[in-house]
Amino acid sequence: MKSKYSRAPGETENITGLLGGTAFYKRVNEHIQMEKIDGTGGLYCPVYFNLTNFKLYNSNYGIEQGDELLRKVADVLRAHFPYSIIAHLNADNFALVAPRDGVIEQVEAVCREVDEMIDNFSITLKAGVFFRDPDNPSEYTANSAFDMAKIACDSIKGDASRSWATYTETMGKNLAARAYVLENFDRALRNGYIKIFYQPVVRTLTGKLCGMEALARWEDPERGRLTPDMFVPVLEDAKLIYKLDSYVVEQVGKRLRTMEDSGMPVLPISVNLSSADFDQVDPLDVVERVVRKYRLLGSYIRIEITESALVKDGKKLQREIDRFRKAGYQCWMDDFGSGYSSFNVLQNFHFDELKIDMAFLRNFNDQSRKIIKSIVLMAKSLGVHTLAEGAETQEQVDFLRSVGCEKIQGYFYGRPMKYDDLRVHCRDKNLREETRQEEFAYDKLGLINVLTGAPVALCAVNDKSMRILYENDAYKKVFEGVSVSDLRQANANLAADDLPMHKKFRTFVDKAVDSMKKESMTYVDNGKYLRVNMEIVARTNQISVGRLALYNITFDDKFKETKRYDEIFRNAILFYDGIYYVHMDTGVLEVLETINPLLKAGDRIPYARQLIARYAARFIHRDDQERFMQYADAKRLYEIAKASKRSEANNVFRVKQKDGNYRWKEFDAIVLYKSQSKDLLLCLRDATMERLREREEKVPEFFESFGYVPRNETRDYNQQNSQIFINNALQSFLDFSGIKFFWKDKNRRFKGASNAFLNYYGLKLEDILGKTDEDMGWHINEGPYKDDEWAVLRHGRVKRHVIGHCIVKGVPHTIAASKFPIYDGNEIVGLAGYFNDVDKGLWRQEQQVKIGLTDPDTGLFGFRGMMMTGLQYADNYRLHGEDFCAIMLDVPDFDATVRMYGPQIRKKLLKRIQKALDTFDVQKRALGHIGEGGNFLCFVKRQDAKSIHKYLIQLAKNIHEITKIDGYDCTLYLRYSTAWCSESKNLDGMLHLLMERLNDQKL
Repeated sequence: MKSKYSRAPGETENITGLLGGTAFYKRVNEHIQMEKIDGTGGLYCPVYFNLTNFKLYNSNYGIEQGDELLRKVADVLRAHFPYSIIAHLNADNFALVAPRDGVIEQVEAVCREVDEMIDNFSITLKAGVFFRDPDNPSEYTANSAFDMAKIACDSIKGDASRSWATYTETMGKNLAARAYVLENFDRALRNGYIKIFYQPVVRTLTGKLCGMEALARWEDPERGRLTPDMFVPVLEDAKLIYKLDSYVVEQVGKRLRTMEDSGMPVLPISVNLSSADFDQVDPLDVVERVVRKYRLLGSYIRIEITESALVKDGKKLQREIDRFRKAGYQCWMDDFGSGYSSFNVLQNFHFDELKIDMAFLRNFNDQSRKIIKSIVLMAKSLGVHTLAEGAETQEQVDFLRSVGCEKIQGYFYGRPMKYDDLRVHCRDKNLREETRQEEFAYDKLGLINVLTGAPVALCAVNDKSMRILYENDAYKKVFEGVSVSDLRQANANLAADDLPMHKKFRTFVDKAVDSMKKESMTYVDNGKYLRVNMEIVARTNQISVGRLALYNITFDDKFKETKRYDEIFRNAILFYDGIYYVHMDTGVLEVLETINPLLKAGDRIPYARQLIARYAARFIHRDDQERFMQYADAKRLYEIAKASKRSEANNVFRVKQKDGNYRWKEFDAIVLYKSQSKDLLLCLRDATMERLREREEKVPEFFESFGYVPRNETRDYNQQNSQIFINNALQSFLDFSGIKFFWKDKNRRFKGASNAFLNYYGLKLEDILGKTDEDMGWHINEGPYKDDEWAVLRHGRVKRHVIGHCIVKGVPHTIAASKFPIYDGNEIVGLAGYFNDVDKGLWRQEQQVKIGLTDPDTGLFGFRGMMMTGLQYADNYRLHGEDFCAIMLDVPDFDATVRMYGPQIRKKLLKRIQKALDTFDVQKRALGHIGEGGNFLCFVKRQDAKSIHKYLIQLAKNIHEITKIDGYDCTLYLRYSTAWCSESKNLDGMLHLLMERLNDQKL
């Protein structure tokens, strides 16, 4: 259509030179009117173009390059439609009126040329065409006609296989449905028409329910149930999806709180976030507010983001995902494998779990099996968990389990349903809930690669039993020809405590659990020698899980005689504590058998003097160490062996045992002269005298038979009175004595101190040099200490065992201090002193714990101890006017975290919190743990309110950044309140103020 109109100034759009939207629609309406006059209606049709993901192009290449692309697209349109009315409507949309004949071919050519020019599969040109009814062409205005073309264009935005579409009546109905969604969405949220359904997620290793996915369903009173594909895309396109996702997060938080309050097992729930959410709100803030509102562990909520979203705005989402993970939330990639760059995405984004796209199971064939297997293998190599969606058959479930996929979600285990229905469904299907400790353990176990030629099995152990959960094909093959035929029988044998091997195997398992290292055991089954290796990968107070490897090490028939001797020797070595082989050519010691907790069979370590020295220092009695060092030298062993004429060198030494006591042990070194490098075999066992029953009677006879007569030896120590000796003695006293000794100049400034003094306070010498007690801030009431020191310095008086109170690492201690003058000739030039900690006696410590002065878990003061300390601070304020601040600290989620993971993490959690509290100057505050949970009380002086507030803000941040304890997920917040003594004049009033202000706070 040749344009008959000249362009008025201002009609064209600046970037492309095409018409703008207003001018374009005006021209098109004028054209429609001319068609009515000419009777040529229907010969032309509207075409709408959209440059998908144009925002990504701008992000990648910049605005200037984006504008250049728009100009190039405009040139392509002009080239293919030289006589058409063409417009650039807005950033990524173009429109034109084209001749009906051949329009599709031209549209295809335009899309192909632009796509080739961009060369990025995620940024493409889409087109929608509306063919008007030739019998009634004037039925539509320009705006309504192009709305139809736009609907056709939008219908293929997510279809990578199509570049154009024509409008159909079905699309019109979809438009009406879209309008209904937009008009009624807010009402649906307000009235609760949006329901949250939950679909179960099951762990393949155990068959237990390990989580749920929250999915929105719209149950409309007028139109019935609207499926997600009817409203989710509409809300995304309208930039309203953030409202839905925020609503889902809120409802999930409410549900989790209800589950916890009712005592039901709490399972993690995953929620879906759209990429559009990050443009409208801060999703992390939305989730955090819900977690705080309902006092939840952040790990209860898992974040799902679709793979397609990452392609659209990758850099921004990468930052947001990192923020979520840093805050302690797991992030999952949804629909993995649905895009063109799945494996590239994993290079740039850090996810905790991949949800394998259900399309692979929908088209379940050899090809999809290979793809799923490769995804699982790749994920394990990256330390990423896997979940397969869409499982509907037993065949699919068995396959996913066989390749090591960790979790399954699909109709096989249950459709999405309301929570109450889900509970009934799980009860009927015997789907028991996984505990959080089990989740921790099985998540570790699930990352082990089982798709290997090595014989691998996965197992679970508790105090009473052990069970093999999975075995690969190579592991099954080892069982061929032995008494155990399959996994069922293997587990039956493990449970049968009356079988001969049960006790030995249980001892082996317990050793592996205790050591958390690879342990090995060899046993005979049905005439075959088998070696099993076990390594525990996760341990909780409920369960331990690990990896097994089983090998058939049986010799061929021609070695029957060797096997007989082998069995005899294996029984003989049970009498030895350790057997070690020294390869003299390489200088390596190989551990053959040992009960030493630091070593295990198969270890190979350098046999050098440093090793001998370390062993002697740790295990040999100090009176025997020099003799042992001489004996264990390889050269010396050869000399002794040669002189013995039996090729052996033996001796006895006292060796430290596990209980701390020493036992006499025989060391036998045998030179293997037939070996090429004359290697050594070292054997260790109890000395004969340790094994004698009539030891008291026989040992004296034994020594007397050799003519042994005890004799007293005296040692003459020459005392040196030189100045060098005195200096050395003083330095030794400062370095090694346990006396907390110090000295100061005549202005009461520290000049030095003993190591015992510095270690007591946890300081270095430079921390105190040139400072006074007031500078250090470690006395509650500084007056008496200052008066005593001036009496020493000004009057030469000696102060002995003066009782006072000092803050040590945040805890007030009672000390007895003695101080005396230092003279230079007749002049006092300083003072020296020492003190004892009256609280340090073991009996006194036990009494303090018993009466509540000291908290046994943290070593800080307990409630009574802090009350007594507070009274001292308050008395100091009353007498000397020195104000101080009391700070109440509360970690409200402490108890819930301990209940969830077990009491074994309680002390570790306290220590982590205590470590965060220590960021404040520990010498200038008294800190106490005043309850069983996360409650602390602190008294601080010589600090202004601004500094204290700054510290508390940082402390709250540090507490919230504790997202794992001993590998367990946790979410912690800090509440705090402050009160000054000057506000209430006494301690009781301060405590009331603290509690009122703390209770007024909300997380």
